[in-house]
Amino acid sequence: MTQHSVSRRSFLRGTGLAALGAGLAGAGLAGCAPQSPAAAPDGELASTAGTSSESDVIYQALVNPQDYDYRASTTDFATLFSPWKLGNLEIKNRVVKSAAGSATYLAGYTDELRQYYVNFAQGGAGMIWVEGEAFAMPADGGPVPEEAVAFFTDLTDELKSHGAHVGFQWAPFGVAPSELTVEAIKGIEAAGAALAAQLQSMGFEAMEINAAGFNQGEQFLSRFHNDRDDEYGAGSIENRARFVVECIQQIKAACGDDFAVQVLIDLAEESDNLTNNPTLMDLDCDLTKPFSKTTTVDEGIALAQQFEAAGADSMHLRLGPLSNHPCQFGSDLYFIVNGIEGATGFGTQFDFNRHFGGELIGNHSGAGMTLNMVARYKEALSIPCGAVTYMDPAHAPDFFEEALASGMVDFYMMTRPLTVDPEYVNKLAEGRADEIMPCTRCFHCHIGSNEMNAAMGCCRVNALTQRVMREGGPATYELEPAAAPKKVLVVGGGPAGMEAARIA
Repeated sequence: MTQHSVSRRSFLRGTGLAALGAGLAGAGLAGCAPQSPAAAPDGELASTAGTSSESDVIYQALVNPQDYDYRASTTDFATLFSPWKLGNLEIKNRVVKSAAGSATYLAGYTDELRQYYVNFAQGGAGMIWVEGEAFAMPADGGPVPEEAVAFFTDLTDELKSHGAHVGFQWAPFGVAPSELTVEAIKGIEAAGAALAAQLQSMGFEAMEINAAGFNQGEQFLSRFHNDRDDEYGAGSIENRARFVVECIQQIKAACGDDFAVQVLIDLAEESDNLTNNPTLMDLDCDLTKPFSKTTTVDEGIALAQQFEAAGADSMHLRLGPLSNHPCQFGSDLYFIVNGIEGATGFGTQFDFNRHFGGELIGNHSGAGMTLNMVARYKEALSIPCGAVTYMDPAHAPDFFEEALASGMVDFYMMTRPLTVDPEYVNKLAEGRADEIMPCTRCFHCHIGSNEMNAAMGCCRVNALTQRVMREGGPATYELEPAAAPKKVLVVGGGPAGMEAARIA
């Protein structure tokens, strides 16, 4: 198999902060103007004359108007806390810990990393996916180091003891398809199957193939990246799906049908650079040029049908902006600047009535934004489909419960809300939603690699996250009472002050 100098692990160590910087950049955004001027709230037309910054702001604020009347809470979460089947595994509830966050612990097989996952199992998550990027697993499918075998064997045993099932995400770093020989492609597939067999022996019950973002599977699935003209090329859905299909088949052959395979894909792509939209006032902008090779929802469904036929047990569906990796798994970043929702991070703005096929729920500040698209996948597939990015039932209980109950989606993938409050699931199940520490979706937890986080990043709500077991920090997640009582004065009643008072 051809070896390449760039790995996902080295990428996370070296460029995570730069990628996030691109995701958070871009105030004073300008988007492609609509075919007719936008309507102002009072029914008058917003001005499109001139080039003043004032008219720009007016237009931007009207592109994706928001509706905040979606947060009713009358449900008992009967569907959320009902079981579902992932292959032959019965998962006790519909809250799934996605394979994310552990890349912030690149220090190795530490107690801190172990406890990171144990917290989620103790907190009630039904399925836990371990992120492969945190570990230097052999890329060629060779023997996993003994240290890793011991760590994972103990970890899977403990997670199962708390009622959780556990899987491992395999995310081979993407290489341009044109750079790979057929022999190299076969080598990557064989390495994945060999790793799956070893993981199964350590107690893992499933593997997720990460074919989204910039990973290898996505390079074949997307016509934007795939410029081959052979059986792995972009000439047909079957050819585009072939790499992932063969990975599924080989994993199943190596591990048997009892070992579940989940596939993560971009359910729809879009060009977030919007390079054809040079100015706000360009009414003649060509909406076809940058999007001509991006994957549509219909194409994504056709690809997913190929995976189901090959033996995939479930689908993990997320959004696919082409150039902004943080927004590929945290697309609620488009909503962090009030008044210009849809910010791409590249000085442009999505119009959710048109971009991504106009199928996103773009008026809830990002909450549940892909559910309409996921529902279309569900209609075409017989395997479970899960959604990710701001899938937070505690935030909008009726909204998220109804999506499950009506069959739009089968399970919710999440990490950030669970990191903020590892007891999230237990509290929700026990009717204590008001006690859940809320995720503010600030993205400080994903600011970069382990080294960057230790110096710069932390959860703004839960001070223990990414600080516990570090030099100068608490030794465990369970804070010890003070040796000697003291009187404490907290100055300021904001979130930080209230949390300081609560802890004290």
